[in-house]
Order: sequence, then structure tokens, then C-alpha cells
Amino acid sequence: AYRSFGGEVEALSTPTICLLPDSHRHQLLTIALIKEVWAFQGNHIAARFAYEWHDDRGQWYRSHGNEQWAFDENGLMRRREASVNDVPIKEADREFRWQPWGPRPPEHPGLTEFGL
Repeated sequence: AYRSFGGEVEALSTPTICLLPDSHRHQLLTIALIKEVWAFQGNHIAARFAYEWHDDRGQWYRSHGNEQWAFDENGLMRRREASVNDVPIKEADREFRWQPWGPRPPEHPGLTEFGL
């Protein structure tokens, strides 16, 4: 399944698109994300990522994984695959503390600098 980082929809492996429950929308709106391109060739890109977020109870997580994208001849994404691992962390162990939430600001260290 794909969850947009805007937190509005989840697209399943079928053409169906449905709204995310409010709890998921909240989780995805309070997300600090770092992505790095791992490799690319032709119409394929692989990236690795990590992000921090919290659930409705205030439990923090660091999620990390890899994504692969394939694009059609018009440059539109035709396929996306991801593997994500969610690891519970303490609030004090957070590394991604910029505001407002969203992608990493250019001055913040990336995954390589963090050793992730």
C-alpha cells in the first residue's frame, strides 16, 4: 500500500483509492523525512529513507527502508515498491527535530552523515 506523506489517501494494489483514517492522517502530518538516492539507471530509481513520527499515544518511531520507482516514457511513475521497518524510540532519542515537519532542510545532516 502507498500512503502519501500529505496523509490524504492510501492507494492499494488495485485501482481503488480510499481515505486514510484520521489517526493515520495525523501520524503522517507529523513526519520528519530524510531520503537519499541510492542508485539510478534508465527509468529506474532506488532510494533509501528514514523518518520519525509518533502515534496517537505519543509513542515515537523511526521508520527506515528502501524504495524503488519505475517511470513510463512520459516520466510518470508507473510502479513503486517499498520496504519499511518501524522501530520504537524514546522522544529523547529523536534525531530529526526540524520544524515545520516535512522533508529534511538542506542544512540538516543526511542519512550518510548520521551513519544510517
